[in-house]
Amino acid sequence: MKITLAAAAITAILIATPAATQQLQRVCGERAKILAHLNKNYGEVPYIVGLAANGSVLEITRNTAGSWTLLYTHTDGTSCVVGSGESLQTISAEPNGIAL
Repeated sequence: MKITLAAAAITAILIATPAATQQLQRVCGERAKILAHLNKNYGEVPYIVGLAANGSVLEITRNTAGSWTLLYTHTDGTSCVVGSGESLQTISAEPNGIAL
């Protein structure tokens, strides 16, 4: 449930703010090479992955200290880093909504 909520939230943010994501300087390339770089330099490993309606893939990598990267893989196989940061936390879903 936690993973589904996180993937849904990320998808909503990306869809709602296309202008903001276009302003980011994107780093794109082969998924395997990007993941190897994130693991070697930041200790990040894949954490959440989700398939979008258009066939693209959204993925979050993270490390144990809370560093994270959002990776978007296009349907042509090209992967792009579209965001990164610190203090990644999971949110537990409550029966009557999300606990904050």
